[in-house]
Amino acid sequence: PVIPPFILFMCATTWWALCYAVQLARADLATQVLITTIEYPAIATAPVAWLLVVLCYTGHEHLLTWRNIAALFIIPVTVVILVATNPYHFLYYTIFTPATVYGATVWNFAHGPLFWIQAGYGYLCLVLAFLLIASRFLTTPAIYRQQIIVLFLAAGIPVLANIAFLMEIVPFPGIDITPFTFTLMGTVIAFGIFRFRLFSLMPVAYPVIFTAIDDAIIVL
Repeated sequence: PVIPPFILFMCATTWWALCYAVQLARADLATQVLITTIEYPAIATAPVAWLLVVLCYTGHEHLLTWRNIAALFIIPVTVVILVATNPYHFLYYTIFTPATVYGATVWNFAHGPLFWIQAGYGYLCLVLAFLLIASRFLTTPAIYRQQIIVLFLAAGIPVLANIAFLMEIVPFPGIDITPFTFTLMGTVIAFGIFRFRLFSLMPVAYPVIFTAIDDAIIVL
């Protein structure tokens, strides 16, 4: 069950990184605004997709009904519409100011009041995901704890990068370092898949099997 939301999450982060690369390669404001509009479905989807991944990993996939998934995507869809219509209200991005970083032109998008709706909702999804993962840490065998540490590291790297960007404490003003960290995140997840059988050996398997089976079991 974890594979479809995981594919959705990786597609979202990949699209986010590709679009941001195009943004950095172009200097005109019109292209910047257009690419941001194309990019935002991925930005809005990534936190929700990660929450779906964690829900499946922790054995709560029964909650992922079509109704619940649709409810989780109400705010992301609304945000995408707000970004697309921003030139008519300027409540998501208010001011666009150019800056020069190592000879390249970078546009700073000043955040409007509606921007923080997406930011708050995205971090709410991430906090819930972290709490779900942490709740499994002390009640699972050692190999699952190693998987959980991998998940913490994988999710923590881009989260810390995004917080640094929002707080404007990044070394390059105006450049969002979050997309660059997806490479590190993917490397950590790949290590977890090949070393600790992440997503193929699930912590929910033990209680499910031994509470449902009626046969005798011999452990060799």
